[in-house]
Amino acid sequence: MNNTHKALLIVILASSTLLVQAQGIPFADFDADKNGSVSEKEFNDAKNQQIAAKAKEGREMRGLANAPTFSSIDTNRDGQLSEDEMNVMQQVQAKNELGNKKMARPPKPIFADFDVNNDNMLTEQEFNEARNKRIGDRAKEGRQMKGLANLAAFADIDANGDGKVSQEEFTSFLAKHEKQAH
Repeated sequence: MNNTHKALLIVILASSTLLVQAQGIPFADFDADKNGSVSEKEFNDAKNQQIAAKAKEGREMRGLANAPTFSSIDTNRDGQLSEDEMNVMQQVQAKNELGNKKMARPPKPIFADFDVNNDNMLTEQEFNEARNKRIGDRAKEGRQMKGLANLAAFADIDANGDGKVSQEEFTSFLAKHEKQAH
């Protein structure tokens, strides 16, 4: 492969933001028939399985249109992907992903930010107003708004169903939510 082809491959892979292999699919999982190489069908099947799993979890599909294609990874054009070719893709994408980190994670919400009237209880109105302010602030900062469709309802946080959320309920819900996210 000449330097032009190598440079072109790096440009194509660097533009991709979907980390197919770096997101946890090892080469052996792509190589379904265990022959030491990955056919285009094996590649597409493994990639489609990952996309389906992410969709089922309700995760975003950012960069899907720019995901590496089989032909962009098959640098020697032999119709099969070697582990080395897959590793090059993974390394380029990992570097690209690190370079694309724009902002640190926002701080976790704290009860005091929601308890506007300082009575140590949150009403549904207080909760919704504080949440909407937090979302608006994050949007103004240009942060990604992941998971807005999956936000917990006030009733999910109000564990005892009394129409108010205590600091304990709030903290307990956040801990449970954080555990599920990881």
